[in-house]
Amino acid sequence: MRWVIEQVHPENGDDALIAAARDAGDEVTVITPTRDIAAVDLPKGPALFHGSMQKAAEIQAQRPDISVWLDAAAFECTSYLPRVGEFLFNSTYIMLSVSELIRQKWEVYRWLANDTKVFVRPSSGLKTFTGKLLDLEEFDAFWKKPVVCNAKPEDIVIIAPPQRIQGEWRIVAGHAGQVVAYTTYLYQGNTTRIPAAPSGAMELCKRILDSGLKLGPMFVLDIAQSPDGRFGLLEANAFSTAALYACKMEQIVKRAQVVLGDLALKKPVKHKSDEPVH
Repeated sequence: MRWVIEQVHPENGDDALIAAARDAGDEVTVITPTRDIAAVDLPKGPALFHGSMQKAAEIQAQRPDISVWLDAAAFECTSYLPRVGEFLFNSTYIMLSVSELIRQKWEVYRWLANDTKVFVRPSSGLKTFTGKLLDLEEFDAFWKKPVVCNAKPEDIVIIAPPQRIQGEWRIVAGHAGQVVAYTTYLYQGNTTRIPAAPSGAMELCKRILDSGLKLGPMFVLDIAQSPDGRFGLLEANAFSTAALYACKMEQIVKRAQVVLGDLALKKPVKHKSDEPVH
């Protein structure tokens, strides 16, 4: 098997994934934002990509022989949130276009705000901005800052009341409903990178997967715990663009080898240069 891995944040698991893939005998092409290789110039043939959303989009557009496990439509909140409502950490929310949120901001804050703040995130899994607590005082200015927000007026956003979070865990799941690997990444407000997760998070993940949620050959579920011990789903993310933190990378590599091999048997992919010339 071959990988194309972009070292975006080595401390978030990129280096460990590269090492695990090489230890398993896989070929790895490593790129970085400053030592990039254009998609068309990457080595020819089947491979699996892991890296940034920007590079993923470039590869998806130009290299059908390289697998990018990121289905933008599947990771729209408008697509998957209605299917997992009972499992959500914050099950009280509304969906509005940016233009409608701006028009109805007083009504939205009156209903959902806590201490003049609401939580806002894009519906798009491609993250047109980073989800954040948005204070009423900075509301108008936020939508006019292209550096931090490039959402369009028609883009859908999710608005919810703020919630206190005790801990957060990332769980890598497989299409067949199995847990592949997991990691802690935040606990009591501190960055925490250990390959462990509490039983409550794992049990919730199993219930979500047993409900039939399938978002790709592999995908990740982010689980949060409230100070009173309640677990809930924060969001789902695509495998190819998700930081893997302290996951046991050898388990991820092993599963990827199996999945990519199965996909290759079912649907061989031809590179454009392999097509006959008439």
